[in-house]
Amino acid sequence: MKLISLLICLFIGFSASNSSFALPPEQQQVIVDELSKGSWKFRADLLSKEEQKWLTDYILTDKASSPSLPSDAYDGVLLQLAHEPTIQKHGAKIRTGAPDYNQISHSRQPRLLEFFEGYLMIAEPAVPSERSGDIPPQSESAGIAWKMMELLKDCGEIPAETRVWALNLENVFQSNLSMNPSNAHVAATDEARNIVRNWWKENKAAFNAREFDKVKPGATHSQLSAGKAEEPENPAVALPGVPVKTAVASEPSTSDSEKPSDRIWPGVLVASLLLLLAIGLVVFARSHKAGR
Repeated sequence: MKLISLLICLFIGFSASNSSFALPPEQQQVIVDELSKGSWKFRADLLSKEEQKWLTDYILTDKASSPSLPSDAYDGVLLQLAHEPTIQKHGAKIRTGAPDYNQISHSRQPRLLEFFEGYLMIAEPAVPSERSGDIPPQSESAGIAWKMMELLKDCGEIPAETRVWALNLENVFQSNLSMNPSNAHVAATDEARNIVRNWWKENKAAFNAREFDKVKPGATHSQLSAGKAEEPENPAVALPGVPVKTAVASEPSTSDSEKPSDRIWPGVLVASLLLLLAIGLVVFARSHKAGR
């Protein structure tokens, strides 16, 4: 009976540890190699759920304890992975007026947008009347509206139609930024900022509920022709929801069509065989006892 109990424990252990079997060492190395090329261009959204969980644990344990790296070296990746403490950390920085755009800009994280609201709604001219230094004049609220569109267009959890709208509005902000803005530049920037403000009010409930698939586009800017939205040149960067084959997305030793779940079956098969063996031993033990 002790042998039977041991086999049952092994079965439970195999079942509980299937996630570890789903990520073999060679695939772990592929992810680490991609990560070493630069966290700012890493695509965590192309990883499977098992790979994302492994990567989160890897960063928080191995990387966090490395003395050769700053503590926030992989915050951008953790933001992509929706690591809540990291989201709150950078949300607090945004609210206090000290956002780390090096981490935020490539985070593809829609949960950060809510933290910009206070600055977006500041009552001020979209373009200051006086210029300071060699920086093109733009108010803080207009700059925040621009940054929100820059972030929104890359968020894979947001519908593609909304992200294309954000891309076009981002281009409006860019094209109207000038060292010597004309009345037309000022009016266009003010219109773009108001569009973002109204868009946020209309979609705030969806963001608060984390129902990102329900986020709708805002109004069309007067400088853009309705129905002629500009498609991004590089959908792998601008529209992460479009499937793109990368080194991280597939294992080097498996076919492109293999699903993450396919790698779980060997563990499941072993566990099933152990369970059948345990059942067989139980039946044999009872039959042997009855035959005495």
